[in-house]
Amino acid sequence: MSWDALSYPWQACVQEAWAAHCAGSLPIGAVITDQSGNIIARGRNRIFESSAEDRQIHGHRLAHAELNALLNLADTIDPTTCVLYSTTEPCALCAGAIGMSGVRTVKYAACDPTAGGIALLEATPFLRGRKINVTGPEWGNFEAVLVALRVAQRYRKGLGQGIIVRALESTVPRGTALGAWLFETGHIQRMCEAGVDAASMLNELFILLERS
Repeated sequence: MSWDALSYPWQACVQEAWAAHCAGSLPIGAVITDQSGNIIARGRNRIFESSAEDRQIHGHRLAHAELNALLNLADTIDPTTCVLYSTTEPCALCAGAIGMSGVRTVKYAACDPTAGGIALLEATPFLRGRKINVTGPEWGNFEAVLVALRVAQRYRKGLGQGIIVRALESTVPRGTALGAWLFETGHIQRMCEAGVDAASMLNELFILLERS
């Protein structure tokens, strides 16, 4: 895979995830498109950030990417015609927010074996009645490089031996191994400090994944 093989919504999601990673937050990005595929809202994880533009929340445990994208969705838009894209399977908080928002289609690129909450969209009569169509994960190598970013961030926070990394090691081993390498060599941090853009970062991770 390569950056150019991704549709624009997925590229925008990665841009948001990379910005979150370099800002010290969780590398998760989300966008919402209208029925024509135009991006009408963006959001990223900002739980460790001190400021945010638009209506995104920041510096709080609830400052998740999907929630921030939903908060930026204009009130004049019919949410039932929209598609929410996320780099990572929405958690319980975000699955609930999606259900309440009225968005009917969700696409995610990487699994979350510990906090993924997409199954909760079938947990109650109300949520089942929303009939939300969910697709994910999208593609193996894309999932692996996104997991690598998450794992590198976990190591950066001193949580490399925690339950999240162990679960990802069982489900996406190549991505987990790449993430550990990116952190241990300092490679991912050097890319952040050098201001490498999301496209170049992703293409490099695809190459490293293929070599591993």
